[in-house]
Amino acid sequence: MAPSFEVFVSFRGADIRTGFISHLFAALKRKPIHHYRDDIDLPKGKKIRPELFKAIETSRIAVVVFSKTYATSDWCLDELVKIMECKRVFNQRVLPIFYHVSKLEVLKQRGNFAELPNGAEEKRNSWRAALTEGAKLAGLHLEPKRPESEFIEEIVEYILKIRKEESSTAPSLRQNDVPGQHSSATVPHNDASSGLDLENYSWTQTLEEVTLNVPVPTGTKSRSVVCEIKKNHQKVEQKGQPPIIDGEVIRPVKPDDYSWSIENQSAISILLTQHKKESWKSTVKVDPEIDTQKVKPESSKPSDPAPSLRQNNASSRQNTAAYAFDAIVEHFYCDGGEIFARPCPY
Repeated sequence: MAPSFEVFVSFRGADIRTGFISHLFAALKRKPIHHYRDDIDLPKGKKIRPELFKAIETSRIAVVVFSKTYATSDWCLDELVKIMECKRVFNQRVLPIFYHVSKLEVLKQRGNFAELPNGAEEKRNSWRAALTEGAKLAGLHLEPKRPESEFIEEIVEYILKIRKEESSTAPSLRQNDVPGQHSSATVPHNDASSGLDLENYSWTQTLEEVTLNVPVPTGTKSRSVVCEIKKNHQKVEQKGQPPIIDGEVIRPVKPDDYSWSIENQSAISILLTQHKKESWKSTVKVDPEIDTQKVKPESSKPSDPAPSLRQNNASSRQNTAAYAFDAIVEHFYCDGGEIFARPCPY
């Protein structure tokens, strides 16, 4: 099926449509990246749900913005199920965005994702499966205190990167086979300040979570893996084999708040939650360390920024003003001399 749109964005309109999403749409338009907008592209007089599903099917990339109220909408959850279906059937690329929520919340359906809308058990199970599947994909996470305009720029650049990969990659490749797209819960960074590729495993981090990716022989089952996570120690091994990871962790973790899974029967993906929001130099003390001086400190005081940050803050304010102006322009239209708000199906 030939794509009609480059990007479809699934989001909960009630909380972020007029803010974050309007800024994202404006940024996509400026590149330009052809994206679907229900308030523009939805044909008048057509039933909304079939048209949205058609738009999902004919989009090259699906961006899913997991926000605090995303799981309260059966509409959003149905979109997510459809997106996961298109990922499997049409090899659609999917980019999850964790907007003021953690990957672990979505993965384990905790906190804001603990209560799903009422519905038949079969439908609710499909929602849970889609949430779990979506949370396992590589995604982008909005760090605390990070300017949203800067985060939006990163999202757009990542979409452009996917578009470039798609244009030079055979259509038969699955999402997890395409370079730069991994099934761990965090996008891997080339910058050595945010993680490291080691001989037996690799790891990446945010200020809240650390993700480990441990390659294992193809066909490995979860029952043949030992994954022991304690507050100050972690051990990962295949039964009957020498440990792949075995040592004291560099910083304490929450042993009751972690998850691991086998991805594509070829890698162990482990998601750890930190006790404190601090950058790690390594995952276990015996491993090589990274330069954490390059990591952006979470506790920077906005009232007294470093000189190098003041210029960035001024630029961010200018970008935010531009986003706001575009948001106002794009959310209204003129017809016969009168101003109307564009329709919202949510």
